[in-house]
Amino acid sequence: MEIAALKNFIDESLKQGDASLLKRLVEVIENYNNDKSPSPLTPKQKKTLDQIAKRHETGESPSHLWEDIKQELREDHDLRA
Repeated sequence: MEIAALKNFIDESLKQGDASLLKRLVEVIENYNNDKSPSPLTPKQKKTLDQIAKRHETGESPSHLWEDIKQELREDHDLRA
């Protein structure tokens, strides 16, 4: 949806909305504004996570399907996942 359409949709919803909708919108806006705070990660932690993500995206690090992991737990360790 384009920005103009989004604004129109919100405007129309506000005209018809009740207190419950307005309270929810205030909560969404407050959460959005709070999310703009700086990352709790240190630069070193962020760099490490970025390196791990890059290895994953390029296929350098292995990844496994959850179903395969559960099956291995069942077969090799007699666990139920």
